[in-house]
Formats: sequence, C-alpha cells, structure tokens
Amino acid sequence: MKFLDPSVAVWLLAAPVAAAFALFRARARGRFRAGLSLNPALFRLSRLTGRRRDALVILAALFAVVLPALAAMRPRVRQEVSEPDLERHDLVLVLDRSASMRARDISPSRLFRALDEVREFLVAKPAAIDRVALVAFSGTALTVSHLTRDVPSLLFFLDWLREDATVHFGTDVAASLGTALAVIERDGAARRPIFVLVSDGDDHGPRLEEKLKELRAAGIRLHAIGIGSDRTVTIPASLDGSGLLQDEEGRPLTTQFDSAALRHMATATGGRYVSSVTGRDMAIAMRAIVAAENRQLGWKVRLDERDAHRPLLIAAAAAVVLLMVTT
Repeated sequence: MKFLDPSVAVWLLAAPVAAAFALFRARARGRFRAGLSLNPALFRLSRLTGRRRDALVILAALFAVVLPALAAMRPRVRQEVSEPDLERHDLVLVLDRSASMRARDISPSRLFRALDEVREFLVAKPAAIDRVALVAFSGTALTVSHLTRDVPSLLFFLDWLREDATVHFGTDVAASLGTALAVIERDGAARRPIFVLVSDGDDHGPRLEEKLKELRAAGIRLHAIGIGSDRTVTIPASLDGSGLLQDEEGRPLTTQFDSAALRHMATATGGRYVSSVTGRDMAIAMRAIVAAENRQLGWKVRLDERDAHRPLLIAAAAAVVLLMVTT
C-alpha cells in the first residue's frame, strides 16, 4: 500500500487525544458505577455497563479519528490482475469514394455517412487494433495513410476525403485491394492484418478474382460493409447534393446498391459481409468484425493500483455511529 498524500498523516496526532478523552470518560463512568453498586436494581435498569463497553468506546473513538485521516492520505493498494492476452491486428480500411457514393439515399450521403462512422470507430478504437491504414479508391486507388497509431492524423485524412469536391468516376475494387496488399507488404510486419472494405458494391474492375485469390493465398480475410438502399437513385454533381451528374445524352446518372458483389468478395476470402441500409450501424459492424477476429494467445498479469479510501470512510462512519449508540 502507498499513500498519494502522506502529508495528511499529521492528523493522526489527534488519535492520542481522542484515546485520552475516551479513557478519562471511562474512568469517570467507572467511579459513577461504583457509587451505584449498593443499589443492584438501579444498576440493572441503567444503560451503563461495564468495562467491555468502555473498551468499545475507546476503540470507536480511535477509529473515528484514525480512519478518516488515513482515507485523506489517499491510500492505493497494488494487486495483480489477470487479463486475456489477445492477438493484436493492423487494420486496413478500404473506402469507396467513387461518384456513386455521393448518392443521398443514405443521409447525408453514402460517402459522408461512411466517413462519419469510420471516424466514430477510430475515436474509440478497440484495444485489439494496433495500427490503421486508409486506402481510398474509385477508378484508381490511393494510399491515404500508411499504417499508423496516430489517430488524429487519420481523422485529418478523413476530413480531407470529405472536403474533396473532385468527381471520381469508376469503381475498381481490385485496384484498391492491390494497394491494400502493397501497404502490408511495404510494412513487412508479421502481424495478421484485417481488411475492411466500405463500398456501395458497384465494381467495374476486371481483376477482382485475381486479387481475391491473392488475399486467400496471404491468409487475409476481406470483410465487406455495404452501404446503400435497394432503390435506384440519382448521383449529385456536388457534395452538397445540388445538381445531377449526367451522361453524354444529358440523362441523369443513377446507381443502385449491389450487395451481391460485396457478399461474394467477403465469402471468397472467408470474411464477413454486413449490409447497412441506414449507415448508422457501420461503426458497430466494424467493432463486431474486429471482435470476431480476436484470438486469445494466453493470459498476462499486470500490477494494478486501486483506491482504498472508500472502505476506510465507511468504517469511520460505522465507528461514529457506534460512538453515538454507546455514549
């Protein structure tokens, strides 16, 4: 046990004073009882008792003074705590930023909702996740952030993706998976990574099966989170939803959420597929994916310190009540 504020120990000097007062009172009561010894009936009716009660009063007085002083010294007790030793993972988030992600069937848009949910996940990142990398893609893929433990920098990059007004055409998931694999290979860590793809599933890339085969060979499971509704929706021309993208003949471009493609990607690599029709459960889905990947390696023991002042205060209060009852 150690005390965070040992200077308060000076209050313990009040203990001898309290003990002396209780002892003086006990002797006075003893002399009074001696005067009543000639009248046994009166002695039996009296609340006064013998030396046991006097000893109890002295102890209660000591505890009522000593225990609050000890509690004020803020004692802390060290104890060994056993907890599961879970496997640590690096997480690669593969985020779709293609034009179809501007669709507003999810409020405020598919892209903005996905970025908000990823932010929520990163702010309360599970302990099993060590480092995180960000890969954004459309017709091409971009490594937005290599593996890092710096969550504020990741949040900065999410804001950058949110403010990018460029219209990114095409959706090449295969290119994004190749870039994600390059991020892991560049790092060279032996830690087993987790890949999470967030997309509306509209893939136009020709090499998807090849990349899925590479993931299987590397022992990496691809988890896919699909965001979008089942209805066909138009694609805004700007981030604020104004205007519409049009084809060469002036007709509005439309998109429809494709769950089959995402489900196939996840199933082909042994990963999980989660569909989000509101977008508001994506952070929960990501935490569930990480929890499913957790593997216990054993147990680890650490020394933990906990405050011990509360039991002392409770005992001091009990001592005060005992004093009130016995005096």
